[in-house]
Amino acid sequence: MRRAFVLAAALLAACASRPTAIPPAAPYAPVAEALAPWIEQEIKDKGIPALSIALIDDQKIVWARGFGKADAETIHRVGSVSKLLTDVAVMQLVERGELDLDAPVATVVPAFPHPVTLRQMMAHRSGLVREPPRGNYFDAEARGLADMVASPRETQLVYEPGKRTKYSNAAIATVGYALQLKSGAPFADAVKRAVLEPAGIVTVPESEA
Repeated sequence: MRRAFVLAAALLAACASRPTAIPPAAPYAPVAEALAPWIEQEIKDKGIPALSIALIDDQKIVWARGFGKADAETIHRVGSVSKLLTDVAVMQLVERGELDLDAPVATVVPAFPHPVTLRQMMAHRSGLVREPPRGNYFDAEARGLADMVASPRETQLVYEPGKRTKYSNAAIATVGYALQLKSGAPFADAVKRAVLEPAGIVTVPESEA
């Protein structure tokens, strides 16, 4: 079954070919015609400065364009898409028996102070605060991943692990650090090697972003 997916420009920008726009292929013209005015209205209502969109069918881009100050070539911050890439890379280690989803995270990350597991963190059921005290995206100081992951020792759990679902960037940051420690490579290199390169995604060097 063929499926069409609307993807954020963060993924589109990683493709080897980055056109400024791709007009909709004939079967997808009605979709583009319906989405475009809705997106323009949302941009106006919410004051969004720039947005890029791509419609993907299997491995082919069938429509791509930008709105506001963006085009289909604009590079956007990857944001929480990185959570999925992190989890895929971690699950590869789990499949190889190098990580245990249900062991306390402290068995991999000794500095981590709370009795939670990778499974709970990846499912947002760790009970951790949403943002780590240091190194979160509101923090103006440049900090390493190790310092970010150590900082939850300054906090208390919001809920008992496994009892409630609560979104937590502190949790997934710790999962990423566990990946870094177990893979023996910096987090970005570990994800690139485990997920991006096998998928045929060409990453953009920071110097070109």
